[in-house]
Amino acid sequence: MVTAASLTDPTKSASATVRVKKKAPVPAPVQHRVNLSWSPSTNSTVASYRIYRSTLSGGSYGLEASAITGQTYTDSAVQSGATYYYVATDVDQQGQESPYSAEVRAVIP
Repeated sequence: MVTAASLTDPTKSASATVRVKKKAPVPAPVQHRVNLSWSPSTNSTVASYRIYRSTLSGGSYGLEASAITGQTYTDSAVQSGATYYYVATDVDQQGQESPYSAEVRAVIP
């Protein structure tokens, strides 16, 4: 309860009850990720792989990750409601990059 009194007339006052309503807890944001895996390159001199990503099918890919030495990659920087397109390349010991692999699509809920 809150009571307020007049500074000029101490016989006058008012009171009120204040109720604080708790907010419903905000759910934690969902962290989505895309797990990519591929078969090893048939190139005997492969040194690493590169992953490229786009939001458009068929091109305009940006480099997502490079110097990958295994056959898996996890993209944790994806947004809910988006669709992503990925391609991979291999890079040989001389730094020569292969053409893009077939494209794969990931739809994020």
